[in-house]
Amino acid sequence: MSSSTGNSNNNSGNTTSYAKDSVLKELQMKYDLVLVAGHENHAWGHTAGYKIIALKDNEWMGYDYYVNRGNTSDESHIENCNINPRVIEQGAAATAWKFIQQQNTAILKKEKDNDPCSHDKAKQCNINDGGDWHIMILKPASVEETRYYEPEFFENCCPGNDNRKLFLEAFHKIEEAVATGKGR
Repeated sequence: MSSSTGNSNNNSGNTTSYAKDSVLKELQMKYDLVLVAGHENHAWGHTAGYKIIALKDNEWMGYDYYVNRGNTSDESHIENCNINPRVIEQGAAATAWKFIQQQNTAILKKEKDNDPCSHDKAKQCNINDGGDWHIMILKPASVEETRYYEPEFFENCCPGNDNRKLFLEAFHKIEEAVATGKGR
């Protein structure tokens, strides 16, 4: 299920964010484990925002990373963040990783044939100019990644895809572990 250079479970057929991103590759080499929850949008340009938790020597670090790949130039910004103090007592980063380990197959597996949205045209679940949501599990010698197109929208519009639901739960656990912004 893992590969050393690219995406092992990307069902969209597009080049992965990871394959184009030197910062993610650098974090992969620096840490024993990197968990990435990312929003990527291709409407009117290409932007991506990532919440990242990384493990080295039993210590977790958080990152908030933003990329704007414009037509003429690229811009990116990465900020070191502490693990969110509101949830550190609960071990949010370790909890996110434990959840992903327990549910790994389901989180990384997309079953389009079992997705209620793909068969129920009456619900008229349609969205344009949305973005892909990614979960990446980066280890020094492997990359696992999956993505969903606007999973919260589709979960609200036509719930019932258990893998998408687990994906969203894991995604939010990673996001919650990263302390960013005022008031966190």
